Amino acid sequence: LLENASEIISIYSSSLKLTYISPSVTKILGYTPQEMMSGKDLDRLTRKGEQELNSMFERLLENPKNSLTIQYTFMKKDGEKIFLEVTGRNLLDDPAINGIILNSQDITERKRAEKEERMRSRMQALSENSPDMIIRLNTAGQFFYCNPMVERYLSIAPKDLINQTLSTVEINGVLSDFFKDAIKNIKANKEKVESDITFDSQFGETIMHISAIPEFNENELETILFVSHDITNAKRCLLYTSDAA
Repeated sequence: LLENASEIISIYSSSLKLTYISPSVTKILGYTPQEMMSGKDLDRLTRKGEQELNSMFERLLENPKNSLTIQYTFMKKDGEKIFLEVTGRNLLDDPAINGIILNSQDITERKRAEKEERMRSRMQALSENSPDMIIRLNTAGQFFYCNPMVERYLSIAPKDLINQTLSTVEINGVLSDFFKDAIKNIKANKEKVESDITFDSQFGETIMHISAIPEFNENELETILFVSHDITNAKRCLLYTSDAA
């Protein structure tokens, strides 16, 4: 059980000397228990991680009834950096343990997921406040996301587009054709597509520069992000300048 456990169990003496570590350490960190007992438990910590661990030991000795949880990075034997979450308890008075016991779990995937979620939240906030029209479609032409600017240019509320497809909603034909062609080209070439599109909106004739950006999940094309920037005024100014000249 200890060899295949999903966590590492280690015991330290009151002088902070490692006295026991479970065989599961080899599966999780790559080191044998003997290597860890010879000093790898601290050698592979960053300075910040070592400070966190020492601080936890001090607090556990000062307040034996409290358990504490910290997180730090650890360098595995193969050189990979992982995140560990460590919960410590002072069981020096327990004759069966007679030490400070640490339960350590690899939380690298959790930390990565949390980081990705933070990035998604930041991108969501930027998208919601963007002056550009932003739409995400899957490879079948289904709407996954639309920012508020969609209603301004297409006169359709974003909530009425989500989960619909290009074939089931009525949007401007020029735009719909561009979306379909871009999806087809990206599925074939896996490359970004850009173009200037002219269509009628509530503002009259509107010119958009649209970038269709492929989004991959584990090298498989999953969705396509369409970012449409209104260049109507810029085009008109350019045309006016050309005519004046």
